Amino acid sequence: MAFTITLLGLARGGRYFQLRQSAGFCQHIAQGLAYGGYGSYSANAGQGGAIFSSQLLGLDGCSFVANVAIGGGPVGLNARAVSGEGGAVWATGGLNATNSTFALNAAVGGQGDFAAVGAAAGGGLLVTNGSASLVNVTFASNGAYATNMYPTQPAGSAQGGNVFSTNSVVTVRNSILADSNDGW
Repeated sequence: MAFTITLLGLARGGRYFQLRQSAGFCQHIAQGLAYGGYGSYSANAGQGGAIFSSQLLGLDGCSFVANVAIGGGPVGLNARAVSGEGGAVWATGGLNATNSTFALNAAVGGQGDFAAVGAAAGGGLLVTNGSASLVNVTFASNGAYATNMYPTQPAGSAQGGNVFSTNSVVTVRNSILADSNDGW
């Protein structure tokens, strides 16, 4: 049975918010949603449609399907929207993933009123400030999407349709990264 959990406001981990180290965590996680909501002149980032982790995270035999992280949108003229990051998983502090699948997940930038929209990064996975080891992992058809309903305004950036990393070392072995809309 799949559940949809929607978090408004500070949106981290549509299904799980992890603050302590995990040696092995897994199951089929589908249709999680982390949504940054709306706020006066600013909003919050949507981080980790399925899991937000701030410590070492171990994933073995997991499948992440159709999870979404959506950046919030501001209320007010010329206020900036914020980013959608890690459609399935947002991880800082380290990640070890084996025998897992990330498919059909998305990170979507928030929509502003008349200002540029928020960026989108890591449709399947976003890793920051830590190392990641991906062994026998499949990333397929994940995407990072910057939206803009006002064609005269610039769109935010969209990076890492399957995987995005910053200030991190990502090691990929015996894995498949396929069919993303933006980057690898």
